[in-house]
Amino acid sequence: MPKDLTSFFYPKSVAIIGASRSPEKVGAIVLKNIISSGFAGKIYPVNPNADTINNLKCFRDTASLPETPDLTVIATPAGQILEVIQELGKKGTKNVVVIAAGFKEAGAEGEKLEKELIGVSQKYNLSLLGPNCLGFVNNLCPINTTFGELVNKTGNLRFVTQSGAIAASIFDWCESIGLGFNEFVTLGNKAVLNENDILQYFFNQSKKNTAPIKKEGLSGARPIGLYLESISNGAEFLRIASQITAADPIFILKPGKTLAGAAAMMSHTGAMAGEDAVLEAVLNQANVIRCQTLEDFFDLARAFSWANVPIGPKMAVISNAGGPAVISADAVINEGLELAEFNSQTKDQLAKVLPRAAGIMNPVDVLGDALADRFAAAADIVLKNDEVHALLVILTPQIMTQIEKTAELIGGLAQKYKKPIFCSFIGGSLVAEGEKTLNKYQIPSFRFPERAIAAIAVMWRFKQRRDKPEEITTASKLKFSTQPKKIKKI
Repeated sequence: MPKDLTSFFYPKSVAIIGASRSPEKVGAIVLKNIISSGFAGKIYPVNPNADTINNLKCFRDTASLPETPDLTVIATPAGQILEVIQELGKKGTKNVVVIAAGFKEAGAEGEKLEKELIGVSQKYNLSLLGPNCLGFVNNLCPINTTFGELVNKTGNLRFVTQSGAIAASIFDWCESIGLGFNEFVTLGNKAVLNENDILQYFFNQSKKNTAPIKKEGLSGARPIGLYLESISNGAEFLRIASQITAADPIFILKPGKTLAGAAAMMSHTGAMAGEDAVLEAVLNQANVIRCQTLEDFFDLARAFSWANVPIGPKMAVISNAGGPAVISADAVINEGLELAEFNSQTKDQLAKVLPRAAGIMNPVDVLGDALADRFAAAADIVLKNDEVHALLVILTPQIMTQIEKTAELIGGLAQKYKKPIFCSFIGGSLVAEGEKTLNKYQIPSFRFPERAIAAIAVMWRFKQRRDKPEEITTASKLKFSTQPKKIKKI
């Protein structure tokens, strides 16, 4: 039976083994982050050489703790971990985070140490996250057990990653654009808890709270982003991922296709590369979206969080420049989408608000001298058309362009219409403030239109497959019946 991780992610008390008064040490940063996250439960720093840390009473060891904490974060070196875990197990602790590196990713001695760690964890039935991980964040609790820097901002996203560095990058990127998330779990070496345990927990939580997300500016989905260097059990992943994607999208970045990538993974988290063709079949059958680059990963996080999936494949494009409009038209078709054909009513309305030289076909060219009101008038008319399922607004910074005002007016339209609106403000410093305004309204914005169109296409394909699961190819299913051992670990 899958473990119930509720007390892991919603602890009422937490101990920090290795809490420190030295601000640069991991134990000090973890303690500070737990306090600053707004955690409302009891906090027990453990350090034999301190009486108080951060105005909290400090305890010499786990035996002196006044209660068995719901969660223990261990921020001591790898060589001390086994002894600490033994003590915690005897005390009745069930939930542990091990941050230290120096286990199977570090060679034969480290691998031996990790096997012993697994044995002790199994003996005491511990839910152990790590080792070699950054910790986890639950902004709903709230609690931040990591030594990363982030702002507590809830949303609808959930992340699971094997890389602490990628987690830290996502923290910073999310803060820079105002993108919130609810849970963020870093797995590290996956000695005990792995991605399937976390996905099962996410699914269970979603079943408890079936009401759609109604926070202004967010999509109604609960997207999940995965960065995994290995999948622990392919059959189990297929089972739980398929259950989740029946409602919510999962997008994954999994490296290791090349020999160089596989070697790098081994030294990073000790992960072994699996067979990529089998992985592709698993992801295909589970309707999990595979990202090819980190850029894809970041794009889809923003798109699925801030925009509902389009109900159809027909796009409209509005631009103040002909070149980007032509490029976008090609990209729409190349991505398997369609340019919506405007009916006579839409074209007549556009002709009334646009100059004679403007283009009223799709893509709509509002011309280079377009001010904010012209952009907004054209977008309002296009969005009223039921044959338009998604809109891309392209802006190039010309001398008279009202960049921030245009972004404000588009933000108002996004609140009026619930169709996906994406923007591409092409340029650099001139469009930066406009992009900040779009972020404020939680409108997905991309520096180049092709990225926006690619994201919309991925969202549409996800919806197609989610709504018609019977169309998932039989070929992917056949791989599993003929290669059962290969699906077990990919």
